[in-house]
Parts: sequence; structure tokens; C-alpha cells
Amino acid sequence: MARDPKRTTVSLSKHMHERLTDAAAQQSTTVENIVHRALTRELSRSNDAALSPSEGAQHNQNADLKATSTPPLADPTALPDSSNGIAATFFPLPKPVIRIWIVAIVVLALLPWWWYRHLHIAMFLGESGYLQNVAASNAQVLRVIEHDWFRYNYNGHYIPLAFNAELLTTKLFGTNETLWKLRQLGLVSLLGVAVFTLFFFVSSLKLTDFRICFCVAGVPTLILLSMPLMSDLVHWPFMSLQLVSITMSIIGVLFLVTLTGRRETPSRWLPWACVVTSYAALHCSGIGLSAAGAMIVCLATLWYLLHDRPEPYGGVARSLEKPLLTLTALTVVHALVMVYGTKPSELARGAANVPAGIGELFIQSGAFIAAVIHVLGMQLWGPQGFPIPRQDFLSYDAAYGWGFIILAVLTGAGLFLWCERRPGPWRLTVCSLYVFGMADILLLSSIVVVRLRTDPTPLANYLIGSRYIVPFCVAAIILLFLAILAIPVSSRLLVFAGAGGLILATQVGQYTYDRNVAPLVWPAERLSHAASWGLAKELVLECRRNRLAIPDVSVKRLTDFDWTLRVLEPALRSELNIPQEETLSWVRVTDLAPVRLAQYYRLVPSLGRLNRSLEPETAGALFSPGTVPLIGWPAITVQDAKVTPRLDATVSIGDAVKKSIWLNAPGTVVLQQVPLGADPILLVSIGIHSQVWTDPGGDGAVFEIDVSDGTKSTTVLNRFLNPSHVPSDRRWVDVTADLSQFRNETVNITLKSLPGPAGNDYADWCIWGDARIVERSGGR
Repeated sequence: MARDPKRTTVSLSKHMHERLTDAAAQQSTTVENIVHRALTRELSRSNDAALSPSEGAQHNQNADLKATSTPPLADPTALPDSSNGIAATFFPLPKPVIRIWIVAIVVLALLPWWWYRHLHIAMFLGESGYLQNVAASNAQVLRVIEHDWFRYNYNGHYIPLAFNAELLTTKLFGTNETLWKLRQLGLVSLLGVAVFTLFFFVSSLKLTDFRICFCVAGVPTLILLSMPLMSDLVHWPFMSLQLVSITMSIIGVLFLVTLTGRRETPSRWLPWACVVTSYAALHCSGIGLSAAGAMIVCLATLWYLLHDRPEPYGGVARSLEKPLLTLTALTVVHALVMVYGTKPSELARGAANVPAGIGELFIQSGAFIAAVIHVLGMQLWGPQGFPIPRQDFLSYDAAYGWGFIILAVLTGAGLFLWCERRPGPWRLTVCSLYVFGMADILLLSSIVVVRLRTDPTPLANYLIGSRYIVPFCVAAIILLFLAILAIPVSSRLLVFAGAGGLILATQVGQYTYDRNVAPLVWPAERLSHAASWGLAKELVLECRRNRLAIPDVSVKRLTDFDWTLRVLEPALRSELNIPQEETLSWVRVTDLAPVRLAQYYRLVPSLGRLNRSLEPETAGALFSPGTVPLIGWPAITVQDAKVTPRLDATVSIGDAVKKSIWLNAPGTVVLQQVPLGADPILLVSIGIHSQVWTDPGGDGAVFEIDVSDGTKSTTVLNRFLNPSHVPSDRRWVDVTADLSQFRNETVNITLKSLPGPAGNDYADWCIWGDARIVERSGGR
């Protein structure tokens, strides 16, 4: 068959066109490769300015390999792998960034000095007062105490080096409030610097704009430094151990993310730095066991992820093996000492509180986690204080707690698989931070639950104390920081506005708490230990000058222990340089007759001023001649009560806080052998607790006072309050009872809280506040 010349020509033309098109496409691809390679080299030269010659050569070689190979699919979660952020490692940074970073560090270091400038230092609170006494003791007593610190744990804490360091500091500082405050604020500043540095480094691995990095790192740091309970760590010198422990754990995490965030093979000292700082956290506080355990989990996770990977990951895994085993061995041994190093005299403590079995532990663990989540939310943003979940209903929340645990484990497993699929600096860092934060929370919760087996302290006490809640908050802040980084935000203005709003909210909340809440929730933080101690020394000097016995005033408000001034005699002798051979004579204030007491107030004016500074904790002391406070009366008995009363409570109703007897209806207490003067009257503020004001089930309660001289009993007060239905009763109601018919007698005073007219005792939370007897001539 003859070919069609026209069809043949068209076919040849089409073939030639395809060949020319393929050649053009190949030439275009070649040009693109050349341009891509040139741009890559140009970027490498600009980045290599801050690298050593060997690092720069290696970087150029890697760039050439990437340019000639087929690029993988883009992974938006692997931004740091492209090295287009600030830096794959924290240093070097551009000079403008370093300058701004230094300014931010200085500002963060100075902010606590501004926030807590008016806070007094509690030099005699709890263990700090004990150390003040120990520091003033003789060498023999010191040797015994120091030996016991190395031999036994203290309330579950085996930290002999930290205890000795605190004792040495107490010897050097004494009762100098300025030195104590400088130390406490310096430690808080150091904690803020460590937290901000950690967050800034991690955010620089993902974000390309360093200004956004400052915002992302600054917001959680400011929240942490200004949260309400941080003031308790500043206020109480003994909590410096907690501050150092938390700071060490944060520095350990910083070393950890420096290890994971490097593109090149990291230095071999980084894993050992993680070990040293984590174990140091355990040596400063027994609760540091959770931080050390969390670090073990992190190092083990990294080793498992990287041990079968090519270099440099294989080298990282090999560098983790010895540090991981070392930290594990040290932590296990230390934990065994903490568990089995208790003094024999304390082994039986709380034996009756041991849970029945594994089931109860299971319920308690979940319940505590649920309660912690509730309290953490209020603690970080809580200018209203710390609402504690009801302990009697706490076990019902166990399901929610275990739901959170399961969710946390599943999230961790997802991050683990995400990191195992394609490990990189950013993925390893995110996985490490999450594992540390979540493991710290779970391990700390486990420590609390285990301690409850032998500790009679109510569970709620672990939800308001700074030594437990602040470490929980640090771990929560780390998880919050990861959540912030997970938000995809492209608008710089939106980030700045959000950061500014959060910082403003933090500062307003801190100001609100410091001004309105702290005086009601923690009134003792407003007490100047330096001023009270000065009055105590003046009291001793005036009594010695007038050859009088020293009134043994209660100092419970200073020490939080049932101590009197006599317990602090070693510290007084040391401060006043009183020789040991001189005997100090003491007398109880309640043993002083009215005539003798009047003589004291005339010759020892510091007694009245000291009592007023320690009011209302000085039970039985007379704050002015002719005034007898009944709250905390030494001879008080509970005659009948449906609910166990609190005979020495501090209660706020409205804006007023009063020392009170909390006696729910029906309930009766008797104050025995109360001496009366020539023209006595009884003054008391009564009220029903504000938490039940709006409860419609309440129908009010009756407040009744009976006085008996042994032959007859007389009702001197009967008052009905019904705040659920009468708004005017929602306050302290000041009432007066005339006792003139019992003048110059010793009587028994009976306080009765009775249900309302219908006999309904629901929500009858009756409070008797600031009860006292005064002479009519003395006034209120």
C-alpha cells in the first residue's frame, strides 16, 4: 500500500515537536537544578559565617547532596530540619537577638522584686523557726542533729546536704530580714531566668521570627512567676529548698532539649548534665523524686527511639546509656533511703490510715488526679483563692482522673509514634518535653497517694500547700507551653495582641489576689516576723530590767506550731547575748492575776504591743487590761455536737476576718472557769458561713449563750439568723450580753448553736467570732 505523503509529513513533524519539547524540558530542569544549587550555596555561605571552617565545609557538602537528590515531600512539622529558623541550636544567635534576650532576662529577673517588695519574710515559720533555734544551740546539740540528718529522713525527705546548707545560712543571716529577702527573691529570679531560657530555646527550633519566640516564651514564664502560691515560697525561707529543687529540674530539662535540638552530634557531657541537675533536684527536696523519675523516663524514651538509628542518632543513643543507668541507680537507692530511713519512733505514725487494699489505692489515685486538675486551673489564674473539692465526695471523681491518665498515655503514645516515624530535632524535643511534664505530674501524684498510706494529713492539705502545688504548676506550665506552640498562627500582630492580653490578665489577677485575697486567705503573710521578734527581745530586756518573770506568750502565729516564747529561748539568748549560766524565769500569761497583769502592762509596755502584733493567736492572753478573749480559752469542752467543731478557726464573712469558734447546729461547747470583773459584758460577732447563704434548703439557726455560776444558769443571749431568706443577716452581726449579775465571780459560759424553728439543721454553719469579755468602762 502506498503511503500518504501528507500523513507522513504530519507524523514526522509531530515526532520532531515531541523531541524538541523533551529537550526543552530537560534543559529547563537542568537550569532549575543549577539555580537551586546556587541559591543553596549562597544561603550556606551566609549561615557559615557563624560556623567553624570544618562545620562550614560539612554544611556545604550536605547542601550539595540535598540539591542533587530528589527532595522529599514537605513536612510542616519538621521546620527546624530545614534550618530556616533562628538556629538549630541555641547559640550562636544574631547580635540583635542576643541583646533583646539579655534585656528580657534582666526584666524577668527584676519583676519578682517588684511583685513581692512588700512581702514579709517568715523567719520563724515552721522548720525555719526550728533552724533558728538549732543555729543558736551549742556544738553538742548541733552534732547530734547533723548526725540525725545523715542517718534518717525528715518527714520523707532525705536531703542532709541541703539541710546543712540551710543551717549554715541561718547561722550567717540570723534574723536579718533584708538578707533573707535578698536570697528568696534571688532564687525566684533564677527560676524565672531558667524557665524563660528553656521556653525560648524550644520555640526557636520551630519559629522563624524571634519576636514571636519572646512572646511565646514570656507568657508562660510570667504566669508561673506571678501565680498566687509563689508568694508562699518567697515568704517562707525554708521553701528555698523547693525553689532550688524546681530550678535544678528546669535546668536539667534545658540540657535535655539542648541534646535533642542539635542537628549535629551533641557533646557527651549533656546527658551527664541532665543526670547531675536531676539528682541535685532530688537532693534539695524529697518531691524532687518525681523530677528525677521523669528525667529517667525521658532518657529511656530517647534511647529507645534512637538506639538503632544511623549517625548522628546512634551516637546520641550510645551517649545516653551510662548516664541513664547511673541516674536510675542513684534515684532508686535514694528512694529506698527515703522509704526505709524513718526514725523508729515515727514508724507507727498514721498506721490507722493505711488504705484497705489495691482497690482503694486505685480509687484514691484517680480522685487525686481529678482534684489536682481542678486546683491547678484555679491556682494559675486564681485571684479568688483556692477552692478545694469536698474531701468526702472526692472519691466520686476517680473516673475522671483515670480518664485523664488514659488520655495522657494515649497522647504520649501518639507523639512517640510520630517521632519514631521520622525523628528530628523538633520532634524529639516535643516528645521529650511532653514526656517530662506528664511523667512529672503522674509521679508526683503517685508520691502523694503513697504518702497518704502513713500520713494522717487530710488529702486536701496536699492541694493547697505550695510545696506540692507549685511543682505541679511547673509541669502544667510546660504542657501549656507545648499547647501554645501547637497553635498555627501566621499573623504576628495576633500573637502580640494575644500575648499582651494574657500578660495583662496575669498582672491584674496577681494584683487582685495580693490586695484583696491574700490578707483573707493567708493573713499570717502580712505579719512582720522582724517586728514581732524585736518586740519579743524588748519584752525579755524589760522583764530582766524590772526583775520580773518573762510572760510565756504564745507564738503560734509566728511558727505555725503550738509553741510559746519559751521554746525560742536559745534564739533569744543568742540574739541578746545572755550567758548560759543566767537562768531566765518564765510565767504563763493565764496564770497572772488581774492585779499582777496590770503591773506587767505598766512596767513592761512591750507586752501589750507584742500581744497585739500576734493577735488573735495568743490564747488566754489579755490584749489590754480588763479584756479576756474567749477564742482559744484553755478550759473549753465540747458538750454535744453533731459535727466536730473547730474551736480555733479563722473565718471570713464579707470583708472581715475573725478568730472564731465554728460550731454547726446542733452543737454545744462550755468555757469553764472564766473570771469576771466588776462590770463585765460579753461581746461577740455571730454569723452563718457565706458558702450557705444562697442555699434554699436552710431555714436559719439560733445562737444562744448561757452563763452558770454553779448555782443557777441564765440565758444572756438568744438570737436567730436566717441569711438564706433575710439578706440583712448576710454579715457579721455584733451582739452584746450583760454579765453584771455575775460580777467578780468565776463562771462557766455555754455557747449553743441550735437549729431553726422547724428543727431543720441543714446548712446551719454557725460561726462565733471574736468572743471576749470586757469591762464596761473599757468599752469595745
